[in-house]
Amino acid sequence: MKTRVDNSKANLIGQRFGRLTVISEGKTRGYYKYYLCKCDCGNEKEIYEANLRRGLTKSCGCLQKERARKANLIHGHAAKGKKTKLYRVWCGMHNRCKCKTNSSYELYGARGITVCDEWKEFLPFYNWAIANRYREGLEIDRIDGNKGYGPDNCRWVTPRENGLNKRNNRLITINGETRTLSEWAEISGINYDLLWYRVHAGWTGTDMLKPPRTSRPKTLFYQDDGEDLTKTGAGQAGQPE
Repeated sequence: MKTRVDNSKANLIGQRFGRLTVISEGKTRGYYKYYLCKCDCGNEKEIYEANLRRGLTKSCGCLQKERARKANLIHGHAAKGKKTKLYRVWCGMHNRCKCKTNSSYELYGARGITVCDEWKEFLPFYNWAIANRYREGLEIDRIDGNKGYGPDNCRWVTPRENGLNKRNNRLITINGETRTLSEWAEISGINYDLLWYRVHAGWTGTDMLKPPRTSRPKTLFYQDDGEDLTKTGAGQAGQPE
């Protein structure tokens, strides 16, 4: 009968993990055990034992640097300090959907919004953007706000158009036609703030689009010699008979 080896207790010296070869035991820091590893690039570094076993650390750090250099050589958009706007848009998508510390994560990743597999690499995203007439000043917009980022659900729009498609832009239905409050303001010529007030005051239907009442025209009072008394404050108390 074979004896089961408890790998969690096995010594890692001599074992290889990615580019790292364990050469000796390192320091123990509290409850955390470290091993001194030599990387294929020649660097030596102490690595946390659990990260080695789980495959979370595969190099001294040179692997990530090489990937970054390779990405920059391929498309030229990620140079340090000179990242293009399109590359920043691509990074922003991933950060909103994956990074829990991102200020917008609650509106994206936490809601299940993801980036499609095709756009996990920058070049396919870049090619899609160019083919869909991307230009400076445009923003990426998800057509269906409940779905993720992908070629079938994204388009390039102006900042104003993107604002109209925000989840928090209230939708109002009038005579069977549903539009955002911003769109109704533009169509009717009524100030957005006034429409917003009407919504929260309980106005509905076509009443929403009634032109606001203008102030009553000022009634002028004249003396026999034709002088305008409203200019001097006279005649303010009542209406002429």
